[in-house]
Order: sequence, then structure tokens, then C-alpha cells
Amino acid sequence: MLVIKFAGGDGDLEWMKIFGGAAGGDDVAWSIVVGDDGDPVVTGMFANADGSANFYTRKLASSNGATVWERELPGAVNNITEAGWLAVMDNDDIVMCNRTWTSTTSYDVVLHRYAASNGATVWDIQHGSGGTNADDPRHMIRDADGNLLVAGVTSGDYMVLEFDHTDGEVIWSATYDGPPGWYDVANCVAIGPHGNVIATGFSDGTGTGWDLATLALDADTGDELWVRRYDAGDDQSDEGFAMAASTQGDLYVAGYGYRWASGNDMLAVRYHIDTSSAAGDTPAVLASLSAYPNPFNPRVTFGFSVPQNGPARLAIYDARGRLVTVLRDEIVNAGRHSASWDGRDARGLPVPGGLYLARIEGPGVSVGKKIVLAK
Repeated sequence: MLVIKFAGGDGDLEWMKIFGGAAGGDDVAWSIVVGDDGDPVVTGMFANADGSANFYTRKLASSNGATVWERELPGAVNNITEAGWLAVMDNDDIVMCNRTWTSTTSYDVVLHRYAASNGATVWDIQHGSGGTNADDPRHMIRDADGNLLVAGVTSGDYMVLEFDHTDGEVIWSATYDGPPGWYDVANCVAIGPHGNVIATGFSDGTGTGWDLATLALDADTGDELWVRRYDAGDDQSDEGFAMAASTQGDLYVAGYGYRWASGNDMLAVRYHIDTSSAAGDTPAVLASLSAYPNPFNPRVTFGFSVPQNGPARLAIYDARGRLVTVLRDEIVNAGRHSASWDGRDARGLPVPGGLYLARIEGPGVSVGKKIVLAK
């Protein structure tokens, strides 16, 4: 495990600490936080000679990296590609989240709360949904009340849990199963513009591969408030990994979308929630229009979103504003759609290379995109 302190002013190295388990195996640090006292805490895994692993958490002095306290506990999964999370509580106590495995319960969520001064255990909990169901955490944050929110997967469904910060007991648990009832994983949890709990990840769709599925839960009960599913096109894998919310009501989800032409591409989706409305309102889908590849020859694929059900018209115009061809002119549902153009006009004749304008129009929608046909 490696911890380095760099000077904030110029990036110079101030100190470096390297430490590992007694077995000398593959050890790794997963997460680091800094509390109000300025001292960093790092957590990770020490591998044991018998193939098992221990959770390891250490607090270091900010001034020189000296050990303030350390805790080593059994039960970690021996895999350096695992992940772990830390949260700093109001009194600088530390909560570590990870997963463990037993032959009788499969994977379970594990939380340990350590005292800020000496690392003594304040409480610990091992949570499983029952039987040999696999409960696998993927992310942890604190909410406004100081409780711990954990997102992940349980038995192939989204899993979101709220743990009481005072004793570690589960306040509520929530799951989400996509339309075909297949595999769904929540990778990230955040607090939304209304204070609701938001989770995102990937969810099998009906004929669309993995969709980027984002849902809101009531912060007090875990009840589902709304779900938004997004397919980036080509009916392939799309996945959310991170979220950010603004006080203006915007919710941003970032991850990747897969397209046959380019493989995995960076993906960002913006939803808007009316902050003047009731707290559970479903976010609007904002109008958008994208084109790939651009420039293109001979075919370009468009992705477009419309905020409501109704008529939509996607057309191509030349540089002088003259209509070239109409690609879509029909009633569509709110959400994401696609269309392609092969560089031919309405008569089926090839058009010359140059600059063109694609435009999607409908109720409350008028979005244009410049495209270049390269010949």
C-alpha cells in the first residue's frame, strides 16, 4: 500500500509511506479521505499466505506520515481489483465499506465505524439479503443526516441501502429490476436536486442491451419515485459511473455508450428536474441531436431526444437552407431515437460533398446540427 503527500502549492513530494501485510503478498489501497483534523485515512487489503485477505485501515499524521492508528480485520476478498470506500463522520470517525464472502451467505456488505482518536470499533455490521444471495457494494456516500448510502447489486438487481450512522442498522433497502428481469447493477449513488437518493448504473433492456438506467428513491423510505432509461444507440452497452447534481435542478450522469463504429465512447446525459415543483417529479428529457461520424462518407447516424410524446420531424438542409430530404416525420414517444442518412436527396440521388444542416423539430423542440459530407 502506498500513500504520498504532495505540497498543495507546488506539487513537491513532502512524504511517502509504503506498507504491506506480513505475508508479503499483493496488497492494495482502495480509498483515502481527510477529516477536519487534516489527517488522512487510507483503507485497502492485505493478502494472507493461505489465500484469504484482511481489511486494513490506517490513519496517518498529516505532518510526516507517522501512524496514528491502524486496524486489520479478517474477511476481505483477496482481489486487488476490488474496491472499498471511506466516509468521514461529523466527529471525524471513519466508516469503511466493502464486501466479504462466506460459504453460507455468499457476498455480503460490510461496514466498520472506527473512532477518530484511536481506531477503536464503534460498530460494525455485515448485511446480507438472505440465503446465498450475492450482495455486492459498488459505492458509498453520506447523506444530509449523516447516514450511509450504499449502492450495488443484489441477486442481479440494483441494490440501494441506507445505514444508520449511530449503530449501523439498516434503515431501508431498495431494489430495481429492469424490464426483462435480467441483470442490473447500480454503480453509483448521489443526492439529487430535491434531496432524493439517485442511483445509476446499467440495466438490461428489452432489445437494447445494457441501458444507462437512473432512478430516484425517497430519502426517508427508499420508495421508488421515478426511473429514466437511456440507450445511446446501436442497442448495445451503456453504463453510468458518476453523477453530479446542481441546485438549479440539473442532474448529470456520466459513463460510456457503445457504438459499432467507435466502440466505447464517453457519455454524459443531462436531466432537468423542476425545483419549484413537488419533490418527486420525474425529470424532463432535454431535446438533443447528435451525429456520428462527422464528417462522414457515405453514412451518418443521428441520435435525438424529444421531451414529450408527439410529432417530430428530422430533416436535412443544404448550406443555403434548402430542404434536401426528410428522414423522420412521425409521432414519437418522449426519449431517445435514432435515424441515419446515406448522403442522398429525396429522389435518391447522391448529393455533393460539403456542409449540411440536420434539424429535429417538434412541440417545443428545434435543434440543429451542422454535418459535413466528405467526398
